[in-house]
Amino acid sequence: EMAEQTYKFFRVEINGNVAEVIFNTPKKLNALSVAWALEMQQIVQKLEADDSIFCILFWAEGKIFTAGLDLNEMLALSTEKLPGSKAAKSLVFWKLLKSFQQPFTTLDECKKPVVVAVHSKCIGGGVDFISACDIRLCTKDASFSVKETQIGMVADLGTIPRMTKIVGKGLYKEMIYTGEPLESSRAHQFGLVNEVYEDKEAMLAAARILCAKIAANSPLAVQGAKHILKYAEDHNISDTLAYIGSTRSQTHLEIR
Repeated sequence: EMAEQTYKFFRVEINGNVAEVIFNTPKKLNALSVAWALEMQQIVQKLEADDSIFCILFWAEGKIFTAGLDLNEMLALSTEKLPGSKAAKSLVFWKLLKSFQQPFTTLDECKKPVVVAVHSKCIGGGVDFISACDIRLCTKDASFSVKETQIGMVADLGTIPRMTKIVGKGLYKEMIYTGEPLESSRAHQFGLVNEVYEDKEAMLAAARILCAKIAANSPLAVQGAKHILKYAEDHNISDTLAYIGSTRSQTHLEIR
């Protein structure tokens, strides 16, 4: 039923136990907005609840992966035009920002593995998006830029805490402070992407093979591993080992 449902910003295709979620507004350069984020959240939640889906693959139609935040949306986020006092404006902005951040958190916390395949430009909010996925792949011509700085904004959809864990502080600071694009070769060198492919076709073929390999494993074992990995990100080794012990004793009977 998921595949048959029509969405405004995405297309969903089910391939066995793998769901492909495709950015589907190429004429608008797959620009992001609050409505886009809420639809993405809705799709992720549906796929997470569907026991027949073991892995999720995101990719994009069109010339580029995403141009980032829609300019009209940016103007809406600018508090200049909001009515009321400075405090009232801040509150409205904070609420809007929270509604924008939450879908990215939903993606980040999705219990199923999420792979994203990036071609050409991935700008601004696109970097927020891919940093909330588990595994990133890209084409040779891909580049990643945190453009917000160049237009006087701070990247605040969750990228800062996530990206520093992925590529380290030095590189991410360079990306933020300059706003310059990170080319695919450096993205690979610093571990932002697992692999770089000659073109989009080769990347999607490899991405589908990777997702099929993930989906061939016990979904409970894979999701259990993701759960532990998430826990380990914010806890020390001894806490994590104790946590694994307590969760494993509850789930080892159910794995197969």
